[in-house]
Amino acid sequence: MVDDQTKKPMEPITAVAPGGFARSLYEIFTEPAKVFARIDAGLSWWKAFIVICAVTIATQVTIMSLFQTKLFELGLRARNMSPEQTERMLADADKFRTIGMITAPLAPIIVILLASLVTALFAHVVINLMTSRASYKKTLSLLLWCGLITMVEQIIVTAIIAGRGVESVESLADLRMSIGPAALFPNASGAFMALLQSLSLFQIWYYVVLVLGIAAIFRMKRAQAVLAAVPVWFIGFLLILIGTKFQGGMR
Repeated sequence: MVDDQTKKPMEPITAVAPGGFARSLYEIFTEPAKVFARIDAGLSWWKAFIVICAVTIATQVTIMSLFQTKLFELGLRARNMSPEQTERMLADADKFRTIGMITAPLAPIIVILLASLVTALFAHVVINLMTSRASYKKTLSLLLWCGLITMVEQIIVTAIIAGRGVESVESLADLRMSIGPAALFPNASGAFMALLQSLSLFQIWYYVVLVLGIAAIFRMKRAQAVLAAVPVWFIGFLLILIGTKFQGGMR
């Protein structure tokens, strides 16, 4: 197969790289082409999803264990309660600590699953318009395996926020940070902030690997793969925008 843009042969996936789930966990960072070959051969999407769930639970539990009382207080402030009501509600906060620790990770896990299913569907539709090799299952698997890259950013951000301590949190916005251009515009908000966060260093890395994976697995030109990745970016941008709107309302 020849890429009309470069006039150089595209290297198709001809054999499955040795290894499986365990090796794919680190080779998605070091040798993603091997993971692409395994996805093409049927590497399961749910295994990557379980890892993403585990990281999400760990980071959410860490944040909740450190900042749950502070977050509860910020929520009460947003309701404009009287000092007496706030004090009484805070006194009862410990009763709900365990419940909060259990339920807090569930919402993001559900969002990740639904967003992955929907995003993969939109990407699959675009891919299907350009190649007969389109496969929803492979698209979903590729999205989730590439998603492990963004989990590294989540771990790093959680560690930094935890290191700052409770005293540094004055609003939910203080629990939001990005390893990328958003750090240069601390007062940005709305769509501009969401755009900056969607272009963090790890997000860009994710999209680069995703485009390479689409091109390799579905035998597409890279320009076509970029088009297939556009709905993935757009849905991610919308989710970040919704998150920033929620945080802005809790200042």
